[in-house]
Parts: sequence; structure tokens; C-alpha cells
Amino acid sequence: LFEVISVDFIIKIARFMSMLATALLTKSLASVELENISSTQALGEYWDWIINLFSPWIFPIQHSESSPVLFPCNIEETVLLSEIVEIFANLLSKMETSFSAHGESMFPLLWPYYYNHLSMSTVPDHVLQCYHAHFTYLPWQRYIPNLQAMNLMIELKVKPHPLACLVFLGDIFPLMNWRSITTRYSSQPNTDITVKFYIMLLQLLLMLAAEPDVMRKKESKVPALLSEAKSYQLHYIDYKTFDDIL
Repeated sequence: LFEVISVDFIIKIARFMSMLATALLTKSLASVELENISSTQALGEYWDWIINLFSPWIFPIQHSESSPVLFPCNIEETVLLSEIVEIFANLLSKMETSFSAHGESMFPLLWPYYYNHLSMSTVPDHVLQCYHAHFTYLPWQRYIPNLQAMNLMIELKVKPHPLACLVFLGDIFPLMNWRSITTRYSSQPNTDITVKFYIMLLQLLLMLAAEPDVMRKKESKVPALLSEAKSYQLHYIDYKTFDDIL
């Protein structure tokens, strides 16, 4: 059915979905201000809504592992898929900007979603390229990953995920404000959390530094981050742990 519908018509549907999502975003923010709904609840409900709205259009579906992905995620419609993913990514940016005024962020929802649904080996390369092309421009400098999120980053290397996902991490990881993030974790009253943070941070830095496809990208910001990391408070890591990681 979808394949007999014109591409122009589908783009108009996607833009209409964007209009609906923008209107609901305004309503969600109003519910926080006027209806005494918590910003965390409003954020979660809005996230679930836009994921349900866009998933049929941007998440690859296959009848079986050996069959090709269905329209519009098939490789013949990469341009169309890219346009829809761009609309979705623009909504995520609006969502982040809007909810940040209430002390919330959509990144703690986005990163697990990316890991659990998009970093799988069954996701075709052309689909990943569409996501990475547009997700790279999200405001990652606002993201303060918790330890669980950092562990998911490490698992991109530990478990059999596509190399493209690790390269994508190499693109967005230096965009995060690690100087500010390290300061925040260093001031934690619970030093166990601080130590775990620095261990994971060191693992991630070494993991990215050891990946040729990350380091040889001309525009890679990982080398600059590695240089900056020399000033981080890595003394929280004891010598044996440090030596084991190396």
C-alpha cells in the first residue's frame, strides 16, 4: 500500500505529524505550568507519544532476518527516510529546548532508545546513516550522562554492535561538556559514584582512541578531548584499576 503512495504525499504526512507534535508539545508544557503535572511525567508522556507516532515511518521493519526492510526504510527510499528522520530530529531539538526550561532533558530517554533499537546488528547501514547524519546535530552539549548511560556507551564496543555506532559515538562524545560533567561528578558526596564515573570515562576515552575509524576522521574532535582529559581528576582511579584498564 505504502509503495503506491507518492513520496511527496508521504513528506506532507510527515510534516503534518510534525505540526501535531509541535502542538502537543505546547500543550504538554502548559500542563506543567497550569495543571500541576510534573515536568518529568509530561516529558515521559510526550516522548512515548512521538515515538509511537514516528516509529512506523522511521524504524526498519522486516518480515524475517533474511528479508529486506519494508518501505519507507528500504534502501531505494533512503532520501525519503532521511527527510522523515530529519523532521523527527528537529522535533527532538524542540523538545530538548522546551523542557530544559523546566530542568528536564530528553537525552536520558534518547540514548537508551538509540542503544536498544538502533544499534542492533539487524539495522541496515543506510538506515543508521540517516539517523547519524541528523542526530549528530542535536544539542549534545546539554547531555549529562549518568553511569547507566555511560555503560551503554561502553557496550557499543564490548558487544557486537555495528562499527558505525561506535563511530557515531566518536562524533557526539566530544560534543558533551566533559569539563563541566567531570566537575559535577567530582563534587558528588558519594565518592563511590565519583570513582565509577572516572573509571568509565577513562574506558570510553581509551575505547575511542583505539578505534582507527574514529581517530582518522579529519574532523574528529576526539584528539582534542584526549588532550583536555589530561587535566581531569583521574587520581580518583587507583593504580591497580588504572593499570588494568590500560
